[in-house]
Amino acid sequence: MIAGDTYTRVCTATDPYDSDISTADTVHRMSKIVRSQVYSPVVIGAASDAIKDLPPNALSIDKARAIFYWIKQCIQFRNDLDNTISYLPDVDNPQDKELLISPDLLIQLGYGDCDDFSMLAATMLFIVGIPARFVTVAADRNTPYHFSHVYTQAYCNGRWIGFDVSHGPMPGWEYKHVTRFQVWNV
Repeated sequence: MIAGDTYTRVCTATDPYDSDISTADTVHRMSKIVRSQVYSPVVIGAASDAIKDLPPNALSIDKARAIFYWIKQCIQFRNDLDNTISYLPDVDNPQDKELLISPDLLIQLGYGDCDDFSMLAATMLFIVGIPARFVTVAADRNTPYHFSHVYTQAYCNGRWIGFDVSHGPMPGWEYKHVTRFQVWNV
């Protein structure tokens, strides 16, 4: 369902009985949004702004670091339930919805949750020529078999590094104690 702004999407679980199917469907929607957003002037401008102080021949890790800290400085974390209630107050059962905020709108709003941060990070990385992918993890000990978090990985200097802009303190950081881990190509 597209609600309000054409960039904000609300999704219900595609399979309420199988969270893995719903997770896969959500990540595929996220990938589609990222692929469309690499042409967004707003996101291209943000990526350019993030790396503006780097030399033209900067290493990919330096570009990635600049993007990481630009996002950390400019975007605040806010959970999906609060965002859904704010943006779409008339939606029934907002706790059952997954809100995906496109990178261009996220930059304008200034807040989102882990899937929104992940899409923005992947889009900005792609714009500056750095491959990116998504990772879902089961990090909640109360629900050890359900994916509870998504973040990005960036391919820098010949290896994949954690790029968890919503929860990580620096590039390279990743959850250590997870019960499930899944990598997704964008």
